[in-house]
Amino acid sequence: MTAVEFLIQQIVDRQNGIANGSSLDEIFQQALELEKQQIIDTFKHAQVLHALGNDTRAEQYYSETYKNETE
Repeated sequence: MTAVEFLIQQIVDRQNGIANGSSLDEIFQQALELEKQQIIDTFKHAQVLHALGNDTRAEQYYSETYKNETE
């Protein structure tokens, strides 16, 4: 799940009365932390691919990492 998907799901849950006890500020901070971790993970993955001489797999990485979770 991407940070944006997480944030949207949390907001929708709150609107539907399914709150986990977190404030909107806490949910926003969780989404920012998730986004930060996703950026770090993607950068690390890109470094490995670059070292292997394979810079063309970005779309494939995205599909494997995030697309299957939303389908």
